[in-house]
Amino acid sequence: MIGVEISEKHRNINWEKVKKSKIEFVMLCCGTGGTHQIREDTEFWNNVKVCKEWEIPYGIYLCSRATDRKQAEMEAKYIRSVLCDQVPEYPVMLRMEDCNTTLLLNKDRMGEIAQIFCESVKQEGGRAGICANKYWFTNLLTSSEFNRWERWVIQHYKECTYSGTYTMWEYTSDGRLDGILEPVALLQYVSAFKTGEKTEMVLPDLSGYVGTSLVGALNTKGYPSGFDFREKLAVQTALVAEASAYRGTAAQNTELLRRLGGTISVSKMIREGSYVKLKPGSRNINTGMPFDNLVYGNTYQVLAVSGVSVIFGIEDTVIGKVNRNSVIVT
Repeated sequence: MIGVEISEKHRNINWEKVKKSKIEFVMLCCGTGGTHQIREDTEFWNNVKVCKEWEIPYGIYLCSRATDRKQAEMEAKYIRSVLCDQVPEYPVMLRMEDCNTTLLLNKDRMGEIAQIFCESVKQEGGRAGICANKYWFTNLLTSSEFNRWERWVIQHYKECTYSGTYTMWEYTSDGRLDGILEPVALLQYVSAFKTGEKTEMVLPDLSGYVGTSLVGALNTKGYPSGFDFREKLAVQTALVAEASAYRGTAAQNTELLRRLGGTISVSKMIREGSYVKLKPGSRNINTGMPFDNLVYGNTYQVLAVSGVSVIFGIEDTVIGKVNRNSVIVT
């Protein structure tokens, strides 16, 4: 399931377009902790109201700035007030990666702050969790306390390489979504959120991808590409009757790519609908300037080809125009 993180920096959202997009849930920022009080996100309650109106499932997160038990209890009290009349379908997370406050603490104090917040969420009937990047979870948030709660791992990469357990993976902060003008953080929800119930996997939509690589197509579209995930896809698409029959062969992967909407082609021609990456240092034809460094790491779709120039973007949003020699077909 694909989700998006929403906060007060995202204004004038066209929620009808968001509802019609690939997004299946949102994570709403409710505020930021502090020394003496919580600074509430100015758009939070309006975003909750709109999500309910459009029947968009949501979760909540609070940015922690707590450095001691008193401040942690203040954050916990605030989240209890938020949850007193609502229990969201998705987790309620404490975002702990702050270099000016949390980073200065030892692992036991970090664990104590997480425990105070998450226990409060649990008491209100919510599903509690912690949000941080891969480095923090691997090297800093190492108290055994963190094993009790769900994890939202931030790693802006083609796959999540965190070795621990997690339920959400944020794979980019520079996503583009119809209905939202600003760049957004996109997430992959990797676990069923109703424990004990049989759930159907939401199949990836690989339409628009042209090539022969299933792994490449999944990575390009922002989905996991490991063997276990592909094995589940093979069963869900009825490519195989049982998981053990999937071997990950070229023939199986090619057929699975076709069943998920990809176009099988050995051609690497640049064409409308192809997925490409920019060569580092390439320049925008319209401005003559290089792009932001984050742009070079992402994959984009070719929206139009005209002579020696290529217009690229995400969905129907144009990001830039470059010489065709500046792109690599994925």
